[in-house]
Amino acid sequence: LGGVVLKAGLMQKMIAITAEVFIIGVKIAAPIMTALFLVTAAMGVLARTVPQMNVFMVGFPVQISVGLGAFLVCMPLFAMLVERLIITMRRDMLVMVDFMH
Repeated sequence: LGGVVLKAGLMQKMIAITAEVFIIGVKIAAPIMTALFLVTAAMGVLARTVPQMNVFMVGFPVQISVGLGAFLVCMPLFAMLVERLIITMRRDMLVMVDFMH
């Protein structure tokens, strides 16, 4: 009485949805993380070649600028992924509701 019964198919679908959302999150974050990694590596090389320069004072604004620039460049990709995610989520929610009957 008053309990929730979860079918095996529902649990498998929930795990599949969670994995898909994680993969899409990695796809969204990968270009920006790659750009920031390359900037950090370049700043490290710059710090070794020009030791009298304060890399922290230069590095933070450069990382912010590159991160925002990468975000703006990747915006069409993000829109496409989010659109696909919304379409997929609608279908998956209908499947999950069917599993609950």
